[in-house]
Amino acid sequence: MKRLEADVALSFEGYKTFCKFNSMRNKNYKSANVRIYVIMAVIFAVTIYMFFGDGFGYNKFIMLAVSVLFGWYYFNALVLAPKKQYVKVKEGYSGKKYVMTDEAFEVHQGEGVDTFYYDDILKVYEIEEYFYVYVTNALCLVVDKSLFTLGTPEDFAEILEENLGSFFISFV
Repeated sequence: MKRLEADVALSFEGYKTFCKFNSMRNKNYKSANVRIYVIMAVIFAVTIYMFFGDGFGYNKFIMLAVSVLFGWYYFNALVLAPKKQYVKVKEGYSGKKYVMTDEAFEVHQGEGVDTFYYDDILKVYEIEEYFYVYVTNALCLVVDKSLFTLGTPEDFAEILEENLGSFFISFV
């Protein structure tokens, strides 16, 4: 029976990567910010044209208000919210260790152990630096590939492929 171990830690950059990935699951998560910035640039360009261009009456003020609201929403969603959330989330990642076997994925903290059998795991996604283990739609365990202390990420990917089949999705 294989036994793999990984320390648990989550950096702010890792959390931002997770947020971006989680919002774009099953899509090209790397281009998420590019799409948002293109949409914002188009709205901004139309707003500038309407505001300084000919006519449109009160519509230019409405378009300016819409542009400001979209800009604030995306600034909040991309910059402010992840920082606030990370402060709360990082506490849940301290003092834990992941143990992966052929039968289950375990989270060890002190004397306690939470065991998640592979049959109960919804999906696991693999990207360049992380595995995202979705136990439920609301609970995702982030496994940093650089923190394996016993075994390798390739060994874990092999275990996941054997146990989850199509519910293990690799973007690597």
